[in-house]
Amino acid sequence: DFLHHQVFRKRKYGDWAGIFWGNLMQGYSVQWWKNKHNGHHAVPNLHSTSALSQDGDPDIDTMPLLAWSLKQAQSYRELNQGKDSPMVRFLIRNQALFYFPILLLARLSWMNESFKVSFGLGAASENAAQEMKLKGLQYPTLERVCMILHYVWAFAVSTGYGTFGVGKSIAFFMTMTCSCGWFL
Repeated sequence: DFLHHQVFRKRKYGDWAGIFWGNLMQGYSVQWWKNKHNGHHAVPNLHSTSALSQDGDPDIDTMPLLAWSLKQAQSYRELNQGKDSPMVRFLIRNQALFYFPILLLARLSWMNESFKVSFGLGAASENAAQEMKLKGLQYPTLERVCMILHYVWAFAVSTGYGTFGVGKSIAFFMTMTCSCGWFL
């Protein structure tokens, strides 16, 4: 609601609250989320016209892991001379079993894309790259500082403030991160 500007009269306060809850507390770039969410609202639940186009809802651009319709599954075949690999067939046939485990890993992808946008290291789509080129980050320093603080905090907690071994630290970080994906 903060980033939908529903809480405060002034948009900047909603943006700042979004940076607190997004960048600092979750490790997500507010600007990355806004770009992704605006793309979703522009064409909600509509598939891209082809596997290579970027004119559909980015929230359902999940092939080859999840197919939201037969049309989406078939359009992905354009990339592979009209055939699906055995792995794609397996994933689509069993997507009901994989849906929630994929959410666990989706958070890692979202964190990666968000980090890249915040620090100018790339964008997930051509649309996102174009928007970043035109507008850039609205609060570049604040977004980056809050993301750095998030990862410093996450590292400190994941290592038990220096008391956990490497394996336990990685397991803790993955559990912490992936459980957030589950609840998103």
